[in-house]
Amino acid sequence: MLHILIGVAALAGGANALLGARGVPREWLRGTPFSTYLVPGVVLIVLVGGSALTAAGLLTAGVSIARLVSLEAGIVLLGWIAAQVSLIGLRHWLQPASATLGLAVVVLSFLLPAPG
Repeated sequence: MLHILIGVAALAGGANALLGARGVPREWLRGTPFSTYLVPGVVLIVLVGGSALTAAGLLTAGVSIARLVSLEAGIVLLGWIAAQVSLIGLRHWLQPASATLGLAVVVLSFLLPAPG
């Protein structure tokens, strides 16, 4: 399931950020409001990972709001990537890949059965 992939990747990326962002140059933060990757890591875990995994759980359970939460999770991912690229620029292949996944989630959310 797409949401699980996105959620697990966000948790892993956020955990890496919280542990010092190994392999990610600190220079990328120049010109941003952040001096470390701590806040972006928390946002990645809570908002991106949390929304994706919540959507996955609701879709699996067949809850009526699952379609809406799925759409919102896709929008959150697209917003995360848009903010990231606007702050640090296009730096890694994961940025366009993540944007593609976010767009796929948004489109696929509209193809889910309507609630009720």
